[in-house]
Amino acid sequence: MTTDDIKMAEDNCVCALFSVLAGNPQFSSSPTGSQLWNLVFEHIPLKTDTEQGRWVNGELLKFVMQNNRPDIFTQPERTGKVCSILAECYKSESSDADFDKELKQMFMGLNRDLLLGMKPTFKTTNWTKVEKILGS
Repeated sequence: MTTDDIKMAEDNCVCALFSVLAGNPQFSSSPTGSQLWNLVFEHIPLKTDTEQGRWVNGELLKFVMQNNRPDIFTQPERTGKVCSILAECYKSESSDADFDKELKQMFMGLNRDLLLGMKPTFKTTNWTKVEKILGS
């Protein structure tokens, strides 16, 4: 087994866990589910299996846009983490033109004070992408 095979398998495990949590809001709002969400967020965006990565990113963006998953967004710092993850996907192998357009709409629609309050949870490079998104 090569290193790429192992990375692909890891991405597939993360994708499967994301799928289980996304499809079971009642379980994912439990303490165990919350811990598993944190584990998923540590491993996305997916870097090797970009096809599955695009699916995960699209679903995550839907959750943010629909604002109907309190099981995911119960912790304020988690919202910033999710937005940082999505920013990292902007104009990458894990996105396409439609995703980038929807992501830009999401960031443009966020309250500026709320967004600035999330800045400490962003990786520096991801915050730079947000600034580019908002400036374009």
